[in-house]
Amino acid sequence: MILTKKFQVFPGKEAKDKLWDSSYCCVDIWNCANEQRQMRSGFGKVSLYSQKKELALLKKELEDFKRPSSQVLQNVLFSLDRSYKQFFTKLKNGDKKVKRPKFKSKKYFF
Repeated sequence: MILTKKFQVFPGKEAKDKLWDSSYCCVDIWNCANEQRQMRSGFGKVSLYSQKKELALLKKELEDFKRPSSQVLQNVLFSLDRSYKQFFTKLKNGDKKVKRPKFKSKKYFF
């Protein structure tokens, strides 16, 4: 049973620039949220919901984060939260080789 079908998209220059701008914003959000989680002592209690609240404030202050929709940026936070949950689950189960979620470079397309 086929539920979805994948289509290859060939965006124009303007659409491609918008996609990359959105991707750069997502990478910035990932790196900021990851830094907050790694340096918890300086930021107080850090959770998914506290970061979502800060995201709303960030969108009001900075023009760059108004371009992508809020749902896209929230999905980045959900993805980071899922990565941390997997990290702590593997750590709890005794996996010695597990590492924290890493920072992402601008080359990474979100």
